[in-house]
Amino acid sequence: MTGFLALSSGWSEAKADALSYGAMAITDARLILNTVIGDEPISGEGQEERSSSQSSSRVSGEQDETSNGSRSCAGIPVFLDTCATLGEDDFSMAAELPNYSRSDTRSSGSIVPLFRSSETFSSNLVAETVLSSDEPNTGSSVAWLETISDFLFTAESTGTVTFAFNAAMNLSAGTSGASGEIASARSAFTMSLIDTTTGETILSVAPDELNVGGDEDTTPVEDQEIVLADDSDPEDLYVLPTTEIAATSTTELVTGHTYQVVIRQEIETSASVPEPASLALLGIGLVGLGVARRRARQAA
Repeated sequence: MTGFLALSSGWSEAKADALSYGAMAITDARLILNTVIGDEPISGEGQEERSSSQSSSRVSGEQDETSNGSRSCAGIPVFLDTCATLGEDDFSMAAELPNYSRSDTRSSGSIVPLFRSSETFSSNLVAETVLSSDEPNTGSSVAWLETISDFLFTAESTGTVTFAFNAAMNLSAGTSGASGEIASARSAFTMSLIDTTTGETILSVAPDELNVGGDEDTTPVEDQEIVLADDSDPEDLYVLPTTEIAATSTTELVTGHTYQVVIRQEIETSASVPEPASLALLGIGLVGLGVARRRARQAA
């Protein structure tokens, strides 16, 4: 994967009857301690940081192929810097070309600076599914990707906490418009700051802009339903340009208490087409981040 939000140029002329694409980029994520003196980075005794990602891709038809990739860095002291980067090696892809699904992730940095005081946290995800009804091996295809980042620290001072980050996202789906073809994409993002000493969650962040379509545990946000394309609406796109998001706790940190920061991101793309029949093949070119000749729906 060359550059997170890049599609391989080799697919720029690809043709498909149903395709879906999803990408989420989180950058410059940081915790800020709000004190009576002013704002400052979180300071404390570092315990550990952990990151894990799971990705799977499936193409079903005459022959099913499944590829799973995951990597976990657990229980690594922050100062060892061993878990600062993960990604690309948990790439997954399943293909019966021209049908394929793929997904990948890359994470780096730390949400709690500590021994890396100049660094912030970034985590990027991408998933894509492409199907052609003109091939023997057709049916359904899904690419799914989840990244969970977990940071632990002990507070050395008190004050409310602000979680701030930049986010950008693209979800797109397209079909040829023939009956029975469906393509969809969805996303999820949550951040929790938990006082492990008391068990209290003092800050929970789940921006509407990044939770499009909901998931098994949530209800789709009003007016931000899953990106869905079918014969009645063959092109659909959701774009969130780079946007700064911030939320502040109403509860202050307690000196000496241990806190856990958990960030969860998810992207899922899926597509299905009927068995080969007399459906006309409509080429949909993959250009940049999504589908050419599409109707754009901009995030507020």
